[in-house]
Amino acid sequence: MDSKDLLKIITPLWQIYVVVPVLVLYLMEKGLSLAQVLFLQAVFAALIIVLEIPTGYLSDRFRRKDVFIAGLAAQLVGVGLYIVGQSFTVFLGAEIAFALSRALISGTDSAMMYEYVGKAFKKEWGELKSWLYFYGFFANIIGGFLGGISLSYPFYFLFIATLTSLILALALKEPERKERAQSIKGNMNAIIRDRELLLGILFFAFMNGLLRVFLWPAQPYAKELGISLTVFGFFLGLINLISGVITRYIHLLEKVLGEATLVALIPITEVLFSTIWGLFHTQLAFYAILLVPLSRGLTSVLRDDYIHKRVSSKERATAISTSSMMKALIYSAWLIGFGYVAETFNLQGGFLITAVFIAIISVLYMFYNCFRSRSLHGR
Repeated sequence: MDSKDLLKIITPLWQIYVVVPVLVLYLMEKGLSLAQVLFLQAVFAALIIVLEIPTGYLSDRFRRKDVFIAGLAAQLVGVGLYIVGQSFTVFLGAEIAFALSRALISGTDSAMMYEYVGKAFKKEWGELKSWLYFYGFFANIIGGFLGGISLSYPFYFLFIATLTSLILALALKEPERKERAQSIKGNMNAIIRDRELLLGILFFAFMNGLLRVFLWPAQPYAKELGISLTVFGFFLGLINLISGVITRYIHLLEKVLGEATLVALIPITEVLFSTIWGLFHTQLAFYAILLVPLSRGLTSVLRDDYIHKRVSSKERATAISTSSMMKALIYSAWLIGFGYVAETFNLQGGFLITAVFIAIISVLYMFYNCFRSRSLHGR
């Protein structure tokens, strides 16, 4: 089996997070308070922001396969600690391991795929992402079923899935590269000096980060409209399925509409969704949630493709990690901002201001694109 096909199996497999539906209940059963549970998630988010760029540099400096395997091994340790843990300290260690794992793999898997397939990246990465979304749909169902038997079972399931991924990863071939990074400072300077690349990273980070915030106020918004949890959960699952279809066939969409149109559809869709939820408070308006997977699916592939076309092999993972770090910062900042607006006014006010932010950022970015001399398709 080709390494690119093997990577399509491994990447969704280690991310089949069946533990999500039971995580809070599991930790509270182990004696943790809700405040301690939320603190653990805050630590995870903070570590991701801190570790993204250094681990991206490691992938550009050393063998990508080794960094990828180290990331899988770190997750295996994290799941193992969750299984045997009985105290806050052990679970804190587990979250640190999970954060290290996510940071090590972030950018590395994308860079490996690009170096395996080159210009076919959009098609191949889109197929991989589609499997990830499809797995995500079933993960919640499986996690809920296993958790109903025992809250520990989803963690055993994830342990086996991660171990399988680790074993399969040993068969991956190290992708061929012309250059390797010499210093993290050199990589960051190269990214910062390339204005087109940096603005593109910021654009996709804003589009992704601002959209992600919707998930948390979506549940109280749905509750206010009388949408049951069952229906709400179904639509969250449907978002994964539709996102999977879009990413799988994004290369065909590009042939029909063109890359520039697909990029423009991201903010248009997000503004439309946020505006509908901001202006209308009806059950009919709730179904605008089906606009989310269009933006989500397009962003998840186009961002990586945009970056890979504009960087050399020695900066590839660092650039992807920089984008992920920016996305996390924007997401965290607006999560606080949205909460403040919602408390001061209401949930609809938060969605309207989100729409305004997205519109302003996208108009400025598109205006810049109209006057720049370099091609959208990079170097």
